[in-house]
Amino acid sequence: MQKRFSVTAYLSAPFVTGGGYMTLDALLAARLFEEMQDVEAAHDAVPIKRTGGLAHASGAIYESVSVERITFVAQLRQQHAIDP
Repeated sequence: MQKRFSVTAYLSAPFVTGGGYMTLDALLAARLFEEMQDVEAAHDAVPIKRTGGLAHASGAIYESVSVERITFVAQLRQQHAIDP
């Protein structure tokens, strides 16, 4: 039996997607890569079912809470300030 779930995240700061498409397996692999420093090992460690190397994971759906124009400046640093 398959179990379905959803993840809802409320961010305290804006983020930039660059117009790309974000998937759950990619986000989890990115976080694991910070610890493992090995791209292939990080993707292999993601606990999501795969078929032919393709993860069974859905893409992110973004809902804006604000429509006004926002300008912000962020530091460009390798490490995250929070531990998700």
